[in-house]
Amino acid sequence: MTSVVLARGAVEVRAHLVTGAEPGTAVRVTGWAAAEGLRAEVSPAVGLSDELTGVCGEGDSLFAALVRLTGEEDSVPLGEMVSVRADGAGELTVRWSEGPEVRVSLGGPGAEIVVEESRPAG
Repeated sequence: MTSVVLARGAVEVRAHLVTGAEPGTAVRVTGWAAAEGLRAEVSPAVGLSDELTGVCGEGDSLFAALVRLTGEEDSVPLGEMVSVRADGAGELTVRWSEGPEVRVSLGGPGAEIVVEESRPAG
């Protein structure tokens, strides 16, 4: 498994490329056990159900989740802070609402990350 964590403030995008697993192998993404006064949030982004589980298919399988540990009571929803799109086998585009676009490729020995500091509006 190759994993990448992209962080901006308290928000993380956790991406995992599972290789060599038997088709049908179950995958589960978890977060933190939050202490009193804190709230742990995990939201599916790619390849995961609302229960944060997925199943490996034939070949490589890509999974991603949005994660945050916060003490804020009325924080902006994770989906409004960052979006994640699968672009191909082992490739993601991450768009931060107030920041760069990041392209991630997990399909080789390790990971390649390309940050686009400016992007067109829209």
